[in-house]
Amino acid sequence: MKLQIDKKKLLFGGVIGTILLFIIGYAVFFMGGKQEASENMEQTSVPKLNASQEEYRDRLEAVDELKDKKKSDAPSIYDERLLDSSGVYDPDLEEKKKQRMVDSIYRQGRIDYQARGYRNSNQTTAVDSTTRVNAQDKTDPGDIQKGQEGFFKVGKALWDAATPKSYTQPVIRAVIHNTQTVKVNSRLELRLTEDAIIRDVSVPKNTLVYGFVKLKANRAMITITNINHQAVNLKAYDLQDGNEGIYIENSFREEITTQITDDVIQGVNIAGVPQVRGLKNVFRRDNRKIRNTIYNHYALILKADNEQ
Repeated sequence: MKLQIDKKKLLFGGVIGTILLFIIGYAVFFMGGKQEASENMEQTSVPKLNASQEEYRDRLEAVDELKDKKKSDAPSIYDERLLDSSGVYDPDLEEKKKQRMVDSIYRQGRIDYQARGYRNSNQTTAVDSTTRVNAQDKTDPGDIQKGQEGFFKVGKALWDAATPKSYTQPVIRAVIHNTQTVKVNSRLELRLTEDAIIRDVSVPKNTLVYGFVKLKANRAMITITNINHQAVNLKAYDLQDGNEGIYIENSFREEITTQITDDVIQGVNIAGVPQVRGLKNVFRRDNRKIRNTIYNHYALILKADNEQ
């Protein structure tokens, strides 16, 4: 029992001695090296420059190089057109600019047709009566008319700019729904073959559309003014030839059925000449009684009428 206790004490003492020797040796090694280095150091070392020093020909060139570079800002997440002068985002900024433009024109005053500009209400010009009469005598009516036309064009342009326009799909495909026999002012039933957007409203496929027919020589013109109780302005174009209306073949050598021929013959009324009156009755064939058959699935293209 005593031998075991002595071995543990010896082992513990050996570990402690080893640690002390390691600490003493570590301190002597590093402290002695620093003292030798401090005793032998004669000049402080300077770090080497990686980049070569730039040389300038004169002071002006050196001063120009000292100018700060322009700061580059990060791109904005908003549309720059919708940022006001203070940098605040305003989604209605363009509409406000249009409104300010219209208000400034109204404040500026009425249009001076002779000068083709705007008359400033704040400025007054002293003109004697003789000069005013001479100026009125020299006024060209054509210039006044041109000035009026320019005024209304400017007003229409401002109104169009201030009024948002509705969007209608450029090309809308449709077909004739069932075989139909039509005459002048008849209602023609069509069917959409694809989804379409008409005046900002989505119209689904297979929606029935109704147009009204006007007959011309070998042509049936179709106008659509209402879809699902919404006012529209569409015209039908033949998918085969791309022209307005549907190609048809009229009888009686195109019937002399145009309204122009009918009006001319109605105007021929010579008293005492029964031959002419009889000829008039032959050619006065009512255009409204002519009927044409348009077959099922005849392909058409509907387009917005931008003239009105």
